[in-house]
Amino acid sequence: MMFFFRLAAFIRKNFLVNVSYRLFFVLNLLGAVASVLTFYFIAKMLGRGISPYLKEYHGEYFPYVLLGLAFYNYLSLSLKTFSVSLREEQVTGTLEAVFLAPLKIPVLIICLPCWDFIFNSLNAFFCLLFGIYFLGARFIAPNLPAVFLIISLTIISSFAVGIISAAFIMVFKRGDPVVWIISLVSGIFGGVYFPVSVLPEKLRFISHLLPITYSLEALRNAMIKGYGLRELLPAIAVLAMFCLVLLPSSILIFWFAVKKTKASGSLAYY
Repeated sequence: MMFFFRLAAFIRKNFLVNVSYRLFFVLNLLGAVASVLTFYFIAKMLGRGISPYLKEYHGEYFPYVLLGLAFYNYLSLSLKTFSVSLREEQVTGTLEAVFLAPLKIPVLIICLPCWDFIFNSLNAFFCLLFGIYFLGARFIAPNLPAVFLIISLTIISSFAVGIISAAFIMVFKRGDPVVWIISLVSGIFGGVYFPVSVLPEKLRFISHLLPITYSLEALRNAMIKGYGLRELLPAIAVLAMFCLVLLPSSILIFWFAVKKTKASGSLAYY
């Protein structure tokens, strides 16, 4: 019960801070609309020319890329949300107070970026809603329970990478390479804007090393094809393996980073 009180306190704090910047919310929504509209017109321009690569998705590019856009933005923000939250605490001078509070590292890791996850989820939902109701994107018999499971596993795997990124911020203060590399590689090789099958065969192995590849494949199969849990099981199993490896490793790395900065007395520096 105490954990939920602490979680609610962190969400309330971040909500009150962010709601004071109303323009930020408006610009965020406008950016999402502009991105969706851009790819809608690209899909109209391409017509059926891209359909040979999208046969398994009924030959329609816009629903394919809409899911990629909605969840890639969500995943990329999930990657960096913890490190950004940590950086904000550093710059505002409240990080030391946060770490001196009677909170264990896992509790802090969950609570600190929780508001950003809520906001990013709303942003992804808005993208999908806009694409469906205003631009006519069609999803045949979406398997919503499977989608929820896939998103949950995706959050855990991407957030684990974000924790490693935050460890770099803790120690080096600036110049974190983790999120930059993962975001760049995921955008190109993760099947966000085009199918992995378009890539040269010699480069496809990179796609199989990225959690986002399995996330988007499973999400599209669940949303566009209505696949059940049995058909989605291979991708879900791979995502679960990513979670089992990355999450404990990331928490351990972050714990060492906190220990190092406390020992050197650089926790409050930025």
